[in-house]
Amino acid sequence: FQLRITLWSLVNKSVSYIKYPKLVQGGLDFTADGCHMALAERREGKDHVSIFDCQKWELLKNFVVDTKDLAGLKWSPNGNVLCVWDSCVTYKILLYAMDGHCISSYSAF
Repeated sequence: FQLRITLWSLVNKSVSYIKYPKLVQGGLDFTADGCHMALAERREGKDHVSIFDCQKWELLKNFVVDTKDLAGLKWSPNGNVLCVWDSCVTYKILLYAMDGHCISSYSAF
């Protein structure tokens, strides 16, 4: 599939494209202050997370996450940590810093 997200700026009429979104629901989240957006992606059979600056819609960081089938993601209330969870089959939760470093993980199996 050649899916993408298209962003149109109402301010300067520019258009930006984000390729490879993974999920319709649960695969996109904004920080509470609206400055950053995290997007779940699937590239070459691996789950990735891309973090964007919402002012300029520039990619700040893209990193591979340690999931088999990423099911969702959510920012912490202060926007410093991104929680990523795997499907219910794997039952894994991971916490990532904005730079893509895995801070902590939990797996029931």
